[in-house]
Order: sequence, then structure tokens, then C-alpha cells
Amino acid sequence: MAWGRLALIEAAKLNAQTLAEVAEVFEYEKQARKVESKPEGEATAQRLSDEPLKTPTPAQRKRSSGRFVRITKIEPLEQDAEQRHDYLYDPQQQLKANDETRGTYQFDAPRPLLTSAQLIPFLHNSLGLAHPGKKIDQRVLNRLVSKGQPIQKLPFKPVQRWSQQLQILVDTGGHLRPYRSDFEQIITLLKQVLGSQNVTALRLREPMQRQQKALCIEWPTQQGKDWHHWQLPAADVPILILSDFGVMERTGNDSDLWWQIAKDLYAHPAPVISLSPVVSSPLSRAACQRLSMSPLSDAGSLPRHALKGFEHKGLSKEDLQSILILLSPLPIIDAGLLRKLRDEFKWGSSAVEAQLWNHPDMQVGSLGIRMKPSLAKDYAKRFRREVSQQDAETLWGVVEKHHQHAHQGLKQLEQIGQCVASESDNQHARSYLKQLSASTAQSAKGSAQHNALVMQCKTFLASQPDDIWNGALNDVFYDLCAMAYESEIKAGELPPMLGEHFRPERLKWLLDDKERQEYVSWSVRQLGVSGEICFEQVSTATEIASPVYRFEALKKIPPTLHMRDGTVRSVQDGLVCQADELGSVEVRTEHEVMHFDVMQKPDWAEAIGRDRYGLYADIEIAPGCLQRFRWIPAGIFMMGSPESEVDRYEDETYHQVTLTEGFWLADTTVTQSQWQAVTGKDPSKFKGENRPVETVSWDDAHGFIQTINSHLPHLEFGLPTEAQWEYACRAGTTTPFSFGKNITPDQVNYDGNRPYASAEKGELRKETVPVKSLPTNPWGLYEMHGNVWEWCQDIWQDGLRTSAVVDPASEAGQAEGGALRVLRGGAWNYDGGSVRSACRNHSAPDGRSDILGFRLFLVNPRGSAAIPEAGRQASAILNSVEQIRLSPEEVNELYKKANQAEKDGDYDLAIDTFGRIFPFIGQVMKPVILGRLGLVCKAKGDNEKALHLLKMYLLRAGSMYIDLTREAASTIATIYEELHQYEEALGYRNKALEVVRSMGDEVKLTESLKSLANTYELLGDYENAKFYYEKSLETANK
Repeated sequence: MAWGRLALIEAAKLNAQTLAEVAEVFEYEKQARKVESKPEGEATAQRLSDEPLKTPTPAQRKRSSGRFVRITKIEPLEQDAEQRHDYLYDPQQQLKANDETRGTYQFDAPRPLLTSAQLIPFLHNSLGLAHPGKKIDQRVLNRLVSKGQPIQKLPFKPVQRWSQQLQILVDTGGHLRPYRSDFEQIITLLKQVLGSQNVTALRLREPMQRQQKALCIEWPTQQGKDWHHWQLPAADVPILILSDFGVMERTGNDSDLWWQIAKDLYAHPAPVISLSPVVSSPLSRAACQRLSMSPLSDAGSLPRHALKGFEHKGLSKEDLQSILILLSPLPIIDAGLLRKLRDEFKWGSSAVEAQLWNHPDMQVGSLGIRMKPSLAKDYAKRFRREVSQQDAETLWGVVEKHHQHAHQGLKQLEQIGQCVASESDNQHARSYLKQLSASTAQSAKGSAQHNALVMQCKTFLASQPDDIWNGALNDVFYDLCAMAYESEIKAGELPPMLGEHFRPERLKWLLDDKERQEYVSWSVRQLGVSGEICFEQVSTATEIASPVYRFEALKKIPPTLHMRDGTVRSVQDGLVCQADELGSVEVRTEHEVMHFDVMQKPDWAEAIGRDRYGLYADIEIAPGCLQRFRWIPAGIFMMGSPESEVDRYEDETYHQVTLTEGFWLADTTVTQSQWQAVTGKDPSKFKGENRPVETVSWDDAHGFIQTINSHLPHLEFGLPTEAQWEYACRAGTTTPFSFGKNITPDQVNYDGNRPYASAEKGELRKETVPVKSLPTNPWGLYEMHGNVWEWCQDIWQDGLRTSAVVDPASEAGQAEGGALRVLRGGAWNYDGGSVRSACRNHSAPDGRSDILGFRLFLVNPRGSAAIPEAGRQASAILNSVEQIRLSPEEVNELYKKANQAEKDGDYDLAIDTFGRIFPFIGQVMKPVILGRLGLVCKAKGDNEKALHLLKMYLLRAGSMYIDLTREAASTIATIYEELHQYEEALGYRNKALEVVRSMGDEVKLTESLKSLANTYELLGDYENAKFYYEKSLETANK
């Protein structure tokens, strides 16, 4: 096949006849294929076709439409009052010398689960060896006599005696930390009974290589001891195992280790017993019988002999949730505190401690557990709503008593937690935080004391929920954040605790006066037609092709990107985001919140696309009448004219206007052909199908609009407000005209004999010109200056407002009969000063003249900017999960179930099961599930979802999982080839090749080179196709 393609490529360089002959020899046939046509500077969802030669492929493939990002809304942010920080440098505000050195992080150990009196009989009966005693066994003797058997030797009763040696295998996994003191108690007790030299306690871990024995070391570990491979003890040495055999372990790694140990113990002749502190023994009945698994629990007394497995009733998920809500404000829950709280609130048996310690909502640290920061906000709300005052007081009472000798920092953390949970301003907590901030501010930078204080500030912040930033103590928390991350903030980096309520600009007081006034311009630019957007820092004079939006932000306080899933990240220069994954996002700066979303071609548009001016949509407003509309993004601008502007009028009051929502505006005024198609008449003086309709009143314009609205009920057309019109006319400029400081008749149709600002005279056309005869403004709108005055929706006001205003449209549409209406833009017979962006005019709503026309405004159709359907459905896979949380063992079981379903070809079950476990797995495994879901969707034939999920995988995982990354990139490329988007496919083929080269797998390298050659061939790049085919043959021959 490869040689045939090489021959075909060489023939394609010659002529059509040679190509046809070679194709016939190698049994290739000519088929039509669609290729993408991209006019210069324009990305569009439309496709053209030609007839190139290609290898046989499946039947005609489905074509995808483009995805386009736009800004739909802007929310101005209220500026917080300037906060005073004088106290930070007041020596009297520092912590006292001994405040930070008192206390300990060594807390009371948990009370023992069982007493020695309870443990000794069980251990003796289960681990002891049978020896002949001195008393005759009367029952055996009677049985022998009754059967008439000869008695050669008197039977004696056996007695159970402690063995001379004992080996204890201890599970020291973090998931069993609440029971470590209980394990130590058992080991100490047995050493007292048998002698320390006769009891060996070992801690185990997995070997470096699978085929090797497990590694072990004495426990508790003493200095100088090394790890070595574990060996079975002598045949007469009993073994005690203290483990849950991986039942509660989250990752499932420990279970592999312990089951390997269990296999080795099957043939051991001496007694082997296990004590497990969790709710139940593993499901393997054979293992339970051989290892004699019994519960280590304070729920009842131990049996006289070891059991063969057990199962106790743990807490329900609802009961666990109630306990988690109660524990959520605590910064640290150590094992001793957990047991005291269990006793105080009577939660049940000791197995509850393992359920809580290993719950997916808990984060395990070196000192204990605490609620995951990402969940703390929701739990804090539920604590305030669901926990009674009595339970809260009991909780804090137990905590205070248990931690009475704890480090002062921990005590303050607990006071702050109590304050945040109750939404109150605790003066003790406030005072301590201020003292900590002041001590940090006044300590010598780089000193050991300063570093320790900075670390404590960071510890405080890391343990708090996101809503501290708008809570009662928010001012002191911002100061604490400033002290913890001062060097990072001054370097232009944001702290890591970004969240919904965090306002980075409240830290700008750390900057000097110059830095607080230093802003940079940002451009949001779309890459291609797949919805990728790039954030770039640009100079104000830089021309950006097809920008989605431009904004300004403080140089040292970067904007923040708020994702739909709740995550927040700092926007850095060159940041690229995949719109399919983003869905709807927000970008926040000091002054505003910008809402971006993804748009696919809606039903109401004939086509959408993005060219060098921005996003557009072509709409058929009447049969055969296509009108292009430009997307005008939400934004902030200065309306009116400054006093220094030549020929300005007094009613052009200069003031700031914020338009919070984007809108669609026709790129031309309504033409005579469009008017006639709708009304059947043409009132214009200057005839011409493509000339603007004129001699129409405000009332006439509204009659026209009502007619097309009645025929297109899913759309709502209208006239722009005066503010919307000027904003669109200026298109981001601040000069008198969107073209700059002056104009010529080559740019604008006006009275050139009366130029602006004493410029040279020019042409007076004395009539209108056809639309699109003259250059556009920067946003792709034609003839916004001159040609005809354009009606606006507003009632005329003698003067504009003097203060800043948001969405100034309150008077629109509320006029009494005969009220004057606004006109904008100037006309063909007016002087240069009258066609300025800021120039205003008015007329009665029934006024008609050969200088009056209008252009259509389209209210943003709701739902048109939704995420592409495939993105919605793919995201739904990850979000349509049961609200009941899954335990680690349930996640492991479901993961196995999903794998088996995928192997069996039951793709719906695999997708559903992978989606169910996604929220409950760790961050490291989440990309893997995304990748697996994408591959399953592809196997099912759902290319749209597969594309969405696999791109999400690549964005999150990069090349972390080499083989999966190769498969994901190759699959995306295949999908794009099926959609005839070969340039997109090429990028992912190269990605796959890059990954394969790092693997060192010659077979996969050959496949990747051949696939890349095929993509180049489909693209029509025969030189590169030949090059990579030859490379693939060279690699294969090696």
C-alpha cells in the first residue's frame, strides 16, 4: 500500500493522464471530496468542493460547523473603599515574644478500643499452639472403650500454649491512622507476654518490581534499620495481621500488596489470624477463611476464637453527611479528637472512624484530616443551616479541651473556624490575625523568623473556605494574604487561593504609586474555527486580526479566568483555552467582569463566521434578501466629545457609558431592494437597489421592523439606542471619526466643500452612494459616517448625562406621541463636523427626507450562544452523576465494571459508569477518565462527544500518560480527517508523532509516520506525503 501511494504521489506531479494510469495499476479510483475554502482573513463554517484523486474511503462523511467565541455581557464592579494598613507597621501590634512558641502539635492519643483483659483470651486461643496436657481426656477414652478398640496409649487433653515466636504484620497505611495506637497497644501487650525478643513486628510496602517479594522493616522503626525482602517465618511461628486488606484504601494499591501476602500465607502450617478495624472483611470468602479475619472493634466483646470473616453495619450515607457537616469547620481532626467526638456524640462503633477518615470529602494531612478546601464553602453553608446551637457548643467544647495544650496557631485557627462557621466577627480572632500580619510585615525579609511567619500565614489561608473573602473578617484576611504572598504579588503573580469571591485588586496597595497606575492592554483572539481562544498582551496601537475583545488590566494584577466548573486561574500572556471545554466563562479585572461564550451556527442564520473585523451572522430578513449582522461586544467607552474637539456641540456631554450586553447590528443601512421586498414600495429619491432606502420616518422604520418580526417570530429586530449606535460607530476609537482625526470623501459621503477642521476641500456627490461603496470602520460596519442620517430608538434629550451611566436606554420606547427621536451619523449634504461619531441630531417620528434612513439592530436571540450540542452532551456525561457520594471501594468496583463494559462493547454502560465515578477520583486520574470516555465515544461512533472529551484530556493531561496521549491525539486526527478538516488533523498527527518518538517504540513510530503521510496526501501536500512515507519505510526496515 505504501509503495502504491508513493507512486501515486510522483504521478500527481506530472499530468492528469499519467496519474490516471498509475491509479488504475494500483487499483485506486477517483472520488469527490469536500475541502474547506477560507477566503483571505476569514474563517467560515461554509465549505466548497473540488474533485481531487484520493484512495477509497467510506461513504460521504458528516461535516461539522465552526464554533465561535464572543463576549456577551460586561458587569462593572463597584470599587471597594481604600483600606488602611497603618497597623501593619505599628510595633505595638506585633505578637508577643512567647505567643508563637507555646504549645505542641502532639495531642492525646485515642483511648484504647479494647482492654488487655479482652485481648489476651482471644489472642491466646487464636495464636496459641496445641500441646498434650497431664489430664486424661475422659471423653476420648470412653469412645475407644465403647467401640471395643484396644487402648495402646492413654489419651490426654491438649492444652493451648503461647508459641515461642510470633510475627506481626502491620498495615501502616494512612487510611488506618486512627488505629495506629491500637496496633501499638496490641504489639506492646504481646511483647510483654512473650518477651520483646520473641515478637517481630513488621511494616510492609510494595517491591520496586512486581515479581519480587514485598519489602519490610521493623515497626515501630528504629534508626539504623533498613528495608529488606519479607520471608515466611518458620513453620511453627504463628502470624498476626493488623490490616483491612485494602477495604478502605482509596487508590487500591495497598490491596494488591496484601493479597500477594495472603497468597504466600495459604500454605503456612502455623495459625494465621487477622484483626481488621473497619466495617467488614474483604469479599473473598477463601481469603477470609484462610486468614481468619476478625473485627477489631469496641462495638462488643471479642469472640473466644478467630472468625472466618465478618460484616458489621456501618453508618448510612445520610448519617455520614450529617457528621461531615458537623466536622467541616475544624482545621485539624487528629485521631484522638475523632475518637473523643465519636464518644461524645455516640456515632457508633470504631469502624465509623475509618469511614470518616477515608471519606472522599476529607483531605488527609500530616496531623490529621480536614474538609477539602474546594468543598468547605458548601459545607460551611450547611453547618449554619443544619447544626443546632447545642451541637455546635458541644463540638467546640470538646475541641477546646482536647487541644488545650496545642500550639497557639492551631487554637487561633479553630477560633477563626468557629467565627467563619457562625458568620460572626470574633475580636480575639481578628486581633490575632492582625498581630500575625503585623509581625510578618515588620520581620526582616529572608530571616528564619520571617519565613516561619510567612508559612503560618499561608497555612491559615489554605485551611479557609472561599467565602472568607466576603465575610466578616475579609479585611484582615486580605492583609494576611498580602503578607503571605508579598514577593509574588510584587512580581505580578497572583496567590494560589483564587476563588469566586477573591478580589486580587484589593492587594494592589502593595504596589508603588507608579505600578498602581500602570495598565496593559489585552487582546482575546480566536484561533481557527474550533473555538480555541488566546489571551495576549498587546500595545494599544497593535492591530489584531479578528479580536474577540480588547480590555485593560493592571500590569501587576493579571486578570483572572473563571471556568464553568468553578475553577479559577490567572490569565498569563499567551494562555490558550479550548472553548468546547470552557463553555461559558468569565474574565475579571479590577473594574469589570466579562462573560464569554461559544456560539455554533444557529438555525436563524444562513451562515456565521469570523473575519478580520470580528464575528458575523448572515440572516435572510426577507425572501432572497440576505443581510450581514456584526456582533458588537459588550464594552465601556466615552460617549460624546471632549471640549477640545473641533466643531463640537454643547449637547455632546463627554461621559463614560457601559453597555453590559453585546448585540447584533447590520453592517449596512437597509437598502431599497430590502425595503421593496418587505413593503412592495420604494419611497427613495435616489433610486438604486443597493442604495440605502431614504425618505422614511421613524414610524416607517418601525412598521418595516414589525413586518419582518412577524415573519421571523423567533427573532426580534429593532433600532439601536443612541449609546449603542455611537459605541458601534466608534468601534474602539476615541478620535472624532472611526477613521481617525479627519476624513476625506474617499472614506465618507459628505459635503466635501465643507471639510472638517480646515482640511482640504473635496467632492460633493449630491446624492447617496450604494452601501458598501466606502471603507468600513474597524468593526466591519459600512457608512456609519455620512450617506444618510440613521434613526435611533431613543427619545431626544437636549443634553447627555454628565456622570457615568450603565445601559442608558431607559427612555427608549416610552415616548408620547410626537416626541422627537434621535438621529445619528450625518448625511451626504452635511459638512464634515456633522458626520463625527459624537454629532447628534433629531426629528419628529413622522418626519421624512431624502437624508433619513436606518439600519437594523437585533436583540441577542436567547439560546443562540449556547455551548455546541456535542459539548453540552459530553459535559453532561461528567455532570449527570448521582448526588450520593461514592466510597473508595465503590469507585474501585465501578471502575472495573466500566473497563469490562468497554471490553464487551457495551459502550453506553461504559460511558455511564465512567461518568459516575469521575467526581470521586483524584485529580491525577481525572484526565485518564476523560481520555477513556473520549475513546469509548469514538468506538460508539459519537465523534462530536469524542472530540470534546479527548481535547479536554489533552488540555489537562498534556503528555503525562504517554500511550493514552498518543491514542487521543491520533483519534482526534482521524475524526478531523473524517470531517475533511485536514489542517486541524495535521496538528494532532504531529502531536501523536512527537509523543511516539519519546516512547522509543519502532512499530508505533512506523504507524504514526504512515498516518502523517496520509494526512499530508489528503491535504494535497505531496512533497511532505512522500517524505513521511519514505521515513515510515525506513523505520519499518529497521
